Amino acid sequence: MYTELDQVKLKDGSTATLALIQGPDADWAEQIKALLGHKGGLWNWQNEQCIDHDLGFEARYYVLIQDGKIFSNISTFELNGVGVFGHVWTNEDMREKGAASHLNEVVINAFKSRGRALLLGTTYDTVPYKIYQKYGFNGIEKESGYMDYYSDSKAEFEDYFFATDNLQMRPVGWLDWPTAPCLYLNSFPGVVRSMQMGIIGRSSTEGGMLGLIKHNESNDDKLAWSLYNPQTGAVLATAGYRWHPLWPETLILDFYSHPDCWERCHDLIEKLKLPETTRLVAYSDFENPRKNRVLADLGFSEVAEFQNRVYKDTAKTVLVDVFEYEKRK
Repeated sequence: MYTELDQVKLKDGSTATLALIQGPDADWAEQIKALLGHKGGLWNWQNEQCIDHDLGFEARYYVLIQDGKIFSNISTFELNGVGVFGHVWTNEDMREKGAASHLNEVVINAFKSRGRALLLGTTYDTVPYKIYQKYGFNGIEKESGYMDYYSDSKAEFEDYFFATDNLQMRPVGWLDWPTAPCLYLNSFPGVVRSMQMGIIGRSSTEGGMLGLIKHNESNDDKLAWSLYNPQTGAVLATAGYRWHPLWPETLILDFYSHPDCWERCHDLIEKLKLPETTRLVAYSDFENPRKNRVLADLGFSEVAEFQNRVYKDTAKTVLVDVFEYEKRK
C-alpha cells in the first residue's frame, strides 16, 4: 500500500516525494528489492518476503522518490508497536543532499506517535549514532552500536511486554522476527546465548533468525521453536539445534530464556524432535547458572571448562568462563 506523505526540498534545491510503502505492494515491490539488493543473501529474501506478502506484522518502507524512482529508504518492521529499524540506504548519486535527514525525522517521529519499543544497530559513536541519540535512542551498553527507544520507561515496557501469563509455543517464524531482539539485546544473565544464530553477548537476532525462518517455512523438521506471549508478541525463550561444524554425529542444542521462563525450556526442547545422533553438546557460561541447572536436569554433564573464553560486554572489559556439556544416547 502506497501513501504519499509530503513533498520535501533537498539540499540541491530539487524536490522529492516522501512516501510510505507498506508490504505487500506489487506496484513498488521491484523497486524496493532493487534499491536494497546490495544487502545480498538472506536480507534480499527478507525484503522480498516483506514487500510481496502479508507476514502478519507491519513492514514499513519510508522512501524518497524522484521521477518515479525510489532513491532512498529507511524501514521499520513492527508487531504490536515493537520492532526493528533498519535498511537505511540512499543511492550514491543522491547522497549529501539531506535525504536521510528527511527520512529519519519522519520515521522516528511517526513511530513515537504509535509505538512502544524500537531497536536498531549502527556503528558506535559515529554521526548516525549521535543522530539517533538526539531522537531519544540510547546505547544498550558501553561501546555497543545497538540502541533502543521506549515510548514509556524501559521498566514499564518490560513489565507489560514480558508478561508470563498464557504463554504458547510455535516453530520460529516471521512473527518472532520483529520482537525477538528485545530478549537477546537485553541485560538478562547469560553470555553464550545462541551458537545456532552466532550470538555471544548482547546482540540482535535480526540477521541470525532469518535462516531459521526460511528453513522452518519449507521443511517438516523445525530447527528452532519459540516460547511467546500471544497478547504482546514477546519472545520469552527460544530453543534450537544445529549439527556441530567439527565433530561428526554431534548435535549442538541451543536455548536461551527470559529469567522468568527457564523452567519452560524443558517443554520447548521437547518440541524440537532432535534427529537421532550419538552425542548432544550444549554450551553455557559462568554468568548463567539457571541454564546450567536446566542442562543438568536434562541429563547433560559438564565435560570441559574454557577459562576466560568470551567477553561479556562489547567494550571487552569482562571475560567469562564457558562450559561445554555433553549427553550421549
